[in-house]
Amino acid sequence: MTKLDRRLAAVSRFVPGPIHVDVGSDHGYLLRWLLRSGQIKLGIAIEKTETPYQNSCRTLAGLNTDVRLADGLGGLTEGEGDSVSLCGMGGRLIAEILSQFPDRVPRVVITAPNDHPDLVRRWAIEAGFELDDEDFVFDKHPYMIQRFRKSVSGTSADEIYASITTSELDRKIALHFGPILIRRRTPDFIAYLEREQTRLQRLPKRTTVSEQRLEMVKRLLG
Repeated sequence: MTKLDRRLAAVSRFVPGPIHVDVGSDHGYLLRWLLRSGQIKLGIAIEKTETPYQNSCRTLAGLNTDVRLADGLGGLTEGEGDSVSLCGMGGRLIAEILSQFPDRVPRVVITAPNDHPDLVRRWAIEAGFELDDEDFVFDKHPYMIQRFRKSVSGTSADEIYASITTSELDRKIALHFGPILIRRRTPDFIAYLEREQTRLQRLPKRTTVSEQRLEMVKRLLG
C-alpha cells in the first residue's frame, strides 16, 4: 500500500473503527489506508466542493466507501459513524463544523488542525468531549493530533486540564500546546518549542499575541 505521510499516519493510529467518517477527505488517502489495512470496515468521505469530491471518488473506487458531496456534518445522519476525522483545515473551521450539527458528531473525534488547536480543545470542553490522547508530528508543518471521546456523563470534560494547571496562564498553555503533549515532552515536541522560541525572539516587532505566546513557550521550556 502507498504509505501515508507522517500527519495522516498519526491520525490513522487514533481511528478505532469499524465505521469512520473523514470530513475534508481531499484525495481519500486516509480512508483508503484504513480500509486496505482492515482497520475499518466502512469509510464515509465528505467533501464540500466538486474537485476534491471527484479526487476521493477516484481514490476510493472499488472500496467499501460512501463518498458524499456535502457541507461538513450536514452530510451525515445521527449515529451513522463510530468516529470522525477532520484534517487539513484550521482549528477555527474544525470547531465550527463540529458545532453546526452537535447531534451528528460521532463518539470519537480525531483532528489535526493546521492552526489554533486551542479552539478545538475549547470546543471539546464545551461539547462534553474528553481529550483522550494526543500526538505531535512535524511533517512540513507542526501538527498536534488530538483524539476526543464523548464524555459518558455528557458534561464538560475539563479534568485533564485541571490536573496540570495551577494558574490561568498554565490553563492557557495547556489549551494551546496540549496537556498530554506537555506531560510527555517528546524530543520532537521539545524541538518544536525551541524552534518556536527562536522564531518569536527574532520577530522585529512582536504583537501582544506573539509576546504572550513567547511567554508560554519560555515557561514550557523552563
